[in-house]
Formats: sequence, structure tokens, C-alpha cells
Amino acid sequence: MRPLRALFRRTFIHQLQRGLVAKDLTPRCSSAKLLNVFLRGDAFSEPLNGYLFLAREAAASDTPDHVGTLGLCAVFEGFVGFLFDKLCAGNTSADAVQFAAARSRLVAFAKEQAANAGAVPEAVGSWKRFIGYIQSARPVRPEDKYRQLVEHLRLPMEKMSPALDAWKKHRHPLAHGASPRDDLADQMMATSRIAGAVNVLAAAALGYSGIMVLSRIEDQYIRLP
Repeated sequence: MRPLRALFRRTFIHQLQRGLVAKDLTPRCSSAKLLNVFLRGDAFSEPLNGYLFLAREAAASDTPDHVGTLGLCAVFEGFVGFLFDKLCAGNTSADAVQFAAARSRLVAFAKEQAANAGAVPEAVGSWKRFIGYIQSARPVRPEDKYRQLVEHLRLPMEKMSPALDAWKKHRHPLAHGASPRDDLADQMMATSRIAGAVNVLAAAALGYSGIMVLSRIEDQYIRLP
């Protein structure tokens, strides 16, 4: 098991220091404060530390290109969901309420149909699979969570959207076994954008104010309010 200092250096501090622009170091959130966050070991700091560590490992130079891209896509999706639940989950929209109500009605209907088809095992199995699909559906899609999170953190969506576009392009084909059809340059661009967005979201969630690298390979920066 890695020493705490080494693990800490490989996660947020390492990412943050690589993401900052040295000529504009005016953060509201000091390194000492960041260290205290990670040493708390609570329900916020532990997952945050873990997501950043996984993002760094996925983006490492010795990770195969498509493996790293898929890993970053998974980290991105999970991290956005984690921050959304912590920071935005209380902002339940009317659409989400209606979705939940409609889902409940569909599940109740499907359960009734399954009960009525008790003499036909194939039909019961089909209805049970349908119930599983419906119950797993969520009112807010990952991309909608990302947009709401970006808005909540007062980040410019026009700057943050390339990472979302990269995730949408690469996540599903790679996760479902499709052969990658893009070139190495496109893979590198996607990795840079997604990893940069993860860093920026983490820093913004912890209250950092200043300039950060948004995409290192494209030399793109963003100012956090």
C-alpha cells in the first residue's frame, strides 16, 4: 500500500499543481486547506481522492490509448455523478418529478402484467426484464448532470463542452466493444479534454479561484471564479 504522502501527491495536489498557471497563483483555497480536505477521510474526501487517483492512472503515459480513454470516460461519468449528488441533487426539477412518477406507474403496470402471466414462464421473464430496465432508468442523464454541475460551479459551458463531447463520442463505442475507428491524435485530444475537465471540476468544487489548464495538449486554459 502506498504511503499516504505518496498517494496524496499522485492525486489532487499533483493534478492541481500541473493544472495551475504559475503567473496567476491567487487561489482562495490554499494547499493546507486542500490537505485537510483529504485527511478528513469522510464521505466527500475519500471518493474525491479515489476518482482523481483513477483519472491520473487512466491518463498515464504507459496506459494503452483506448484503455486509458475508456477508463477516463468511466471516471468522468462517475465523478460527475458524485459531484452532482453532493452539490446539485437538491435542485429537483419538475421534469425529474414527472419522470419518477411515470416510472412508478410503468413499474406497477409491468408487475401486474407479470402476475397475470404466471402460467407462461417466458412472458413472466420478459416482464421482469422490462421492470429491471424501467427501474434502472434515471430522471437525469449524465450529460444533463454535467451541464447542471457546470452551471452550479459558475463555469463557462462553452469552455467545458469539449470534454462532454469527447465523452459522448468515445464512451459508448468503447464500453460496448466497438472497434475504435479514430486515430491516435483524436485519442490524445479526448484524453486531454476529459482529464482537464475532471481537474477543473475538482478544483472548483473545493473552492479554488484562479486559472487552470483545461486541455494541456491544446494549450487551453480556464479561469475559475
